[in-house]
Amino acid sequence: MQISTTGIWLGFDRKGVWTLGRLEGSVESSAETMPSSWVTILDTDEKSLRAGLGAAAERFRLSPENVQNLVPIDDVLTMAIRSRSGHWVERAVHWMSNRAISREHLEILQELSTAKWANQRVRHIARRLVKVSE
Repeated sequence: MQISTTGIWLGFDRKGVWTLGRLEGSVESSAETMPSSWVTILDTDEKSLRAGLGAAAERFRLSPENVQNLVPIDDVLTMAIRSRSGHWVERAVHWMSNRAISREHLEILQELSTAKWANQRVRHIARRLVKVSE
């Protein structure tokens, strides 16, 4: 499925490994390590991503639930925050605002809420998410 307006696609290769890239260009496999380009899935909202994955799964007669459960969203959110990129950190906390917070993400959000490198808006959102999760 296409996950960005810039032409980035997410799918499986012939071995059943997640791949990410442009159809006309290079494609990164996630077989060994998750490429940092996975953070691009955060440019859409989670509901839209899941709907797109569900539709794509049905087209190929796959279980939509299984396909959606295979997307390493928690790892992507962690990667986005650890990147310290203003854009990706904001996208990650936006996603976290709309889902249950894992123990790992709660710890990351606690760190983020006082991180001097993060902007004030992100720190406030992180603080709010920690408070709501406790």
